[in-house]
Amino acid sequence: MASISVAISSLCLPLPSYMGEADVLDTVGVAGQAMEIGTAALHFLMETWEGHLTPPEVASLADRASRGRDPSLVRAAADLALSCLPHAQALNPNEIQRALIQCKEQSGELLERACLAVEAAAKGGGVYPEVLFEVAKKWYELYNEGVSGEEPVPRPPVTTEAPIMMENVITTVQIACPPPPVSYTLAYPAFGGPYLAYVPATTAYQYGTLAYYPSTHHHLRPLYPPSTSPPRPSPHSPGVNQQRISYLLAAYRVGMLAMDTLARRVHDDRPQAKYSRNPPYGEDVKWLLAIAKKLGPSYLQDFCICTVNSVASPFILHELILDAAPYLAGQPMRSHYVTPLIQKCQQMFIACAHFKMYHITAGEYDEFVNIIRAARSAFQLTPGGHVQFNEFLQSIRRSKSCKKDLWQRIANTLAPPPI
Repeated sequence: MASISVAISSLCLPLPSYMGEADVLDTVGVAGQAMEIGTAALHFLMETWEGHLTPPEVASLADRASRGRDPSLVRAAADLALSCLPHAQALNPNEIQRALIQCKEQSGELLERACLAVEAAAKGGGVYPEVLFEVAKKWYELYNEGVSGEEPVPRPPVTTEAPIMMENVITTVQIACPPPPVSYTLAYPAFGGPYLAYVPATTAYQYGTLAYYPSTHHHLRPLYPPSTSPPRPSPHSPGVNQQRISYLLAAYRVGMLAMDTLARRVHDDRPQAKYSRNPPYGEDVKWLLAIAKKLGPSYLQDFCICTVNSVASPFILHELILDAAPYLAGQPMRSHYVTPLIQKCQQMFIACAHFKMYHITAGEYDEFVNIIRAARSAFQLTPGGHVQFNEFLQSIRRSKSCKKDLWQRIANTLAPPPI
C-alpha cells in the first residue's frame, strides 16, 4: 500500500513555483497510472484529488474506471464519482448524470448520498434546473422500487397513519388505496364561453395515493433535511411506508429547488424560448405537478405558488392549470392559489401575441391564429375573462402589423359555429 501511495501521490504533488503552464500536470497520465494500479489507487485519489485535479477530470477518470470488469474497481469508481458531486456546479449535466448512474448501479444507499450531494451543491447556485429535475426523478425511482431495491407488492386497501413534520407542525397523512375520484364540470356563463367549475366527488380530501388533511402552512419542509439520509428500515417493518413517503418527499423537495433555479433563469430566456409551446423544462414541470398531486393539496398549493415565478410559457401554464385545479376542489381559498396562475397565463398569452406581431409574415399567420385560439381558452377560465379577451383582441386589431387578411382569419376562427 505504501508503494501505491507514493506512486499516486507523486502525481498529485503541488507544482513547483518555477513551473509554467506548459508543465501543468498531465491528468491523462494520472488516469492511466491510477487505472493500472487499480482499486487502491482510486481510493487514494478520492481523498487527495481536490486541489490537484478538476472535478470534470476526476469525473472522467471515474467514468473510465467504471467500464472495467473488476467489481471492486467499478465500486471504487462509483465512490470516486460520488466525491465529485459536492462540486456539481463545476460539472456539466452529462457528467453528473453519469456519476448518478454509477452510484445507482452500486446500491440505493450510494444513490441517496449522490442525490444529497448534488442538492447540497445546488444551494449555492450554478447547478442546471434540468440536473435537479433528474436528481428528483432518481428519488422517485427509489420511491417506486421500495426499500432495498424490492418492487412494492400490491396489497388489499388499508389505511395506516404516518406523521410528517413540517415547520414544527405534525400533520397526519393517511395512506389510502384506492383514492376516490374527483370530478369537475364545465359551466357556461351568460357571455357564452365555458369556464371551469369544480365539483368534488367526495367530502374527503383524497388525492393520488395520499389522503391529506389541509394545513395553513405553505412553506413546507420534510422530516428529513437535505443534509441527512432517511433511515432504512427493514422491508417488512411498519416503517416501510414512511420510508417510501420520505423518498417521495425528497423528489418533491429537489423538484421545487429546480423550480426555484428555473425562476432565476427563465426571465433571461430569449422571447422565442420564453413563449415556446414546448420549452425544454415543460415535461419536467408537469412531472413535478404529478408528484405534488400524490402528496396532497398543501404541496400542490406550494407548487402553484412557485410556478407563477418559474414558468413563462403560456401553453405550459394553461396545461398546469387544467391539471392542477381539479385536485384543489373543495379546498379553502382554492382560488387564492389557482387565480394567480390563470392571470399569469393570460398575461403571457398577451405578451406572446404582441411579440409575434412584430415583423409577422403571411407564412406565420396560421401559427398566430392558433395562439389566439389558445389564448381564448385561457381567458375563458375566469367568469370575467370574456371582456378581457375582447379588449385583447381589439389591441391586436389596432396594431399596425395586423393586416386585413390576418384579422379576417382571426375573426373566422373565433366565430361561433353555424346553428
